[in-house]
Amino acid sequence: MTSRSLHNLLPVLLLAASLVAPDAEAKKPKQLAVAVLDLESVGAPQELARNLTALVASEVGRYRDIAPITRREVASLLDHDRQRQLLGCEDDSCLAQIVGALGVDKLLSGQVGQVESTYVLTLHLIDVRSAKVDKHVSRVVPFSSNRLLDSVKSAVIELIGPHASVQNQGPRLALARELSANREDLVWLDASRCYDPDGDPLEMSWRQVDGPPALLEGQNRPQASFFAREEGHYTFAVRVSDGRAPAQEEQVKVEVLPRRRFIVGLGYKQLLSFNRVVEDHEGDVFRNRAPFGGTLLFGFKLTERWTLIGEGAVSYMNVYPEGAEAETADKSVVIWEPSVMLGARYRFPFDGFDFWTSASVGTSRMFISAHTEPDGLARDDTQVRAQCVVGDLAAAVDVPVGERFGLLLQGGVRARRATETLAPFKNTELQIARKGFLWGANLIGAAYIRL
Repeated sequence: MTSRSLHNLLPVLLLAASLVAPDAEAKKPKQLAVAVLDLESVGAPQELARNLTALVASEVGRYRDIAPITRREVASLLDHDRQRQLLGCEDDSCLAQIVGALGVDKLLSGQVGQVESTYVLTLHLIDVRSAKVDKHVSRVVPFSSNRLLDSVKSAVIELIGPHASVQNQGPRLALARELSANREDLVWLDASRCYDPDGDPLEMSWRQVDGPPALLEGQNRPQASFFAREEGHYTFAVRVSDGRAPAQEEQVKVEVLPRRRFIVGLGYKQLLSFNRVVEDHEGDVFRNRAPFGGTLLFGFKLTERWTLIGEGAVSYMNVYPEGAEAETADKSVVIWEPSVMLGARYRFPFDGFDFWTSASVGTSRMFISAHTEPDGLARDDTQVRAQCVVGDLAAAVDVPVGERFGLLLQGGVRARRATETLAPFKNTELQIARKGFLWGANLIGAAYIRL
């Protein structure tokens, strides 16, 4: 088509547009006018009632085909006599007659009350023309929960209807879609990071789609879990809905691998003693300098919860009289102590980590070297060996890092008792703690590998 012919048709197109525009405007659907009155407070704080009224009006205003009108806006459109009648109206039919003159189609009223340890929210939707209640919704919310705002939103949705035309954004899904675990692990399916841009409360439900049978716990919660009793590939689906838009569904695949029963770890340990370490008959008191050293950890998984554990460690400590400096002390005792422990620990699985409690017993051998400087002459006495019995009660946090590696942080109480008398100094007996008993807080940090 040439530019000249297009120029000749332009007046015709403009005339057609002018004729169509009013018709299109006429076909535009009319908004439903809903007057939102202040919620009545029945035993609840007045400020709470005012805040919830504003929230109700805001939620009603989200619908495209509804125009909310607040009580103040209603009063501003009425004359003085009508305002007085409006303020004095307690009956729904009375309110409907007053606001009907303004062209209001529906009237939304209600109350918030306090009954014992709960809030009771009640909303009514009244048809102005018939002065009859279209729908009635109630919510009961405990004081201790934070669900009052969500209850208001869900009550408005139920009152207006979930299929009404609403200015709504769908939920945003945020979850790991591929997971791996070992057999007999507690596996967590986590959709707690999903959110709704409009702040609507989300409803979630989990179901299994494929794989070996699994017993899901918390199917209607953001986090669900199951024990992986069989190896294989599992598929689960989570359904997320905000009660307005169509529900969204996402799948999560879990690969369950064979259980690696052996664990070997290497770490650092330190004992923070709660009592004195060495004392002699001359009145010199030697205080603990916190034995520390390396440790080698072993584990063999017996069942889903129980693990047989072992520990081989070497601790070092250099003690000298209180008030002296290590470099200038005329007496000092160096202790090397290799130890072997054997015990069991019980597992409490959580999302992303395990919590352990354990009990162990064992033995240690103390190699003691004493140093003295009598009359300014330095002398090292012959090494003395002492046997000890060791007991340990502990708790640990185990954080897996990938399929085969992990980190362990353990803390507990460890006690040891020397069973032999020590005499590293000439004519001097040493006592390792009172009555040979030494105890304190034992701390271990380690990295391990599953074999």
